[in-house]
Amino acid sequence: MTATLLGTAGAVSNRFSASTQLVTFLLGAEEYAFPVSRVREIIRPCPTTAIPHSPPHVKGLVNLRNLVVPVIDLRIRLGFEETPVTHRSRIVVIQLDDRTLGAIVDSVTGVVRFSEEEVQPLPVTEETEVDYVRGIVEKDDAFLILLEVERLFGVSESADRG
Repeated sequence: MTATLLGTAGAVSNRFSASTQLVTFLLGAEEYAFPVSRVREIIRPCPTTAIPHSPPHVKGLVNLRNLVVPVIDLRIRLGFEETPVTHRSRIVVIQLDDRTLGAIVDSVTGVVRFSEEEVQPLPVTEETEVDYVRGIVEKDDAFLILLEVERLFGVSESADRG
């Protein structure tokens, strides 16, 4: 299994700083980003152990060097259609304060830096729930959607273990 170490997750702020490095990835034709400070590593997809009665976006558990990591299909979590894992798919391993989890994405496209001034609010309608979107950035005649990891994978996403 090949892994790329991108950052450490010690005492990290959960906000975007004045100049932020972002790991960019695709879900379908759209490009999204997580702060590098929350990305522990990126790995190739591997077999998971299913968790009974889990939500559809929870694909199972993987053992990452003796660390049990739940794996989420980010396409399903964001309301998109499920697609098969391909040779370009990756699991972005996210470090939240006391939790580690993996997010399956279609492909990782790179690491970029943006300033806070470049981030625009997402224009939304009342019917759209997007509290996990930090904002958008114009990039190459398209938009990069910045995701708030803590809100996307917040307490409400934890499985009820009781």
